[in-house]
Amino acid sequence: MARSVRGTLVCLLLCLTGLLMAEESSETAEMWRRTILYGIDSQILEIIGKLKASADPSFTADLVTVLKESRVNAVRKAILELFREQNVKEGESAARGILEGWQDVQGDLLAQTVIYLDGLGAVGLEDTYAELMKNTDSSVSSSAIRAVGRSKNPKLVKVLFDRLDDPEFPEARKPEILLALGDLGSKEAVERLMKLVESRDTEKVWRMYAADSLGKIGDDKALPVLKGVFDEEDALLKAYAATALSHFNLPDVLDVLLQCLKEENWKVRVQAAKALAQPGAAKALPMLEFKAEFDPEKTVKTEAIRAITEIDGGDAEAFLSGLVRNAKAPLENRENALRGLWKRNPTLTLDDAKEILADKSVGLDLKPAQMVGRVLSQVDGNGLEGIYAAFLDMKDPAMRAYGIRGALRNRNDGLKERIKALSTADADSAVRVEALRCIKKLGW
Repeated sequence: MARSVRGTLVCLLLCLTGLLMAEESSETAEMWRRTILYGIDSQILEIIGKLKASADPSFTADLVTVLKESRVNAVRKAILELFREQNVKEGESAARGILEGWQDVQGDLLAQTVIYLDGLGAVGLEDTYAELMKNTDSSVSSSAIRAVGRSKNPKLVKVLFDRLDDPEFPEARKPEILLALGDLGSKEAVERLMKLVESRDTEKVWRMYAADSLGKIGDDKALPVLKGVFDEEDALLKAYAATALSHFNLPDVLDVLLQCLKEENWKVRVQAAKALAQPGAAKALPMLEFKAEFDPEKTVKTEAIRAITEIDGGDAEAFLSGLVRNAKAPLENRENALRGLWKRNPTLTLDDAKEILADKSVGLDLKPAQMVGRVLSQVDGNGLEGIYAAFLDMKDPAMRAYGIRGALRNRNDGLKERIKALSTADADSAVRVEALRCIKKLGW
């Protein structure tokens, strides 16, 4: 009888909590909406800042209205930034309206409009972008140059060449044109870019950007020029060349990339590791394994692990599994290996995770278990409900929170009652908050 009464009270408390949360949420949303439509500029900007954190799409229509009607540059710029960050497409019409009257638009707003429309892949704006390349505001000009490159319109190659050869066009912006030629995939630019890379008298930034573009274009005749860069001493130029080599057929560049892994400068090693993140790079596996464990630079270790994740074969999986289980390895490396292993073999990942959780030393050092919880709470897949249930039983509140987050992500309805109980009974307030959030999100 007593249990029945307690159960009834818990249910009533959950219902009351849910109603209060819903009412509070509704009142907040209405206040935000009214502020967006009728507030002063500083109030609107404050709400936009909150929307960036919450990623709530329910105010999009109101923000579009303000974007069309407002004459305050700071507000419109902030809305476009929000839309760009959250890939909101509904602002395209209003942004096009701003661009049509670009002669009367201030530089920072105009630049953000170009960036937003470019990010959407809006079509039919190439001529406007080409005109804006000449804008005296460097932020507008730079954003327009990038948009021209990403337009993939081959007709604009001549426009870029004209700006490159124009003595009145600012020299500081011309290297950006080199990058745009690469984005366009301009075969016509290959010879010119090769000459820039080869010329040791050319300013270094020009050579770096020319190398980058040769990689994006991917014309095989540029390979000897790019390989020749590694006979020089400049590490940053080599890093750009290593990145460029990643765009070519792996057998044609593998030996050079392996040599890059031995370069003294860590930036070159990082780019080489990134370039080797391909299924067919099995020949590079022994060296990448060494880099993953013993390279003196943490970033190189990280990229080596990521590269191994992409390489075909059981040897790559065996290395990742061994690194996950290696208690002497840095925890960050074990975490990166666990994430990579999940992409390849979820079953093996769960086996490794369970072994870590079963280790008797976990009670003394919670960090390995928390690493497992952090990774598995952020993945999608079948067979995870059982391990999330185990997380909910652990003494560490962080592990219980990870169990709730994983159940939310994978919509594990089988854990509903347990999470409802945690929302009121857990001793840790952060866990109760996580549980209430899960209940609300899943409509429990």
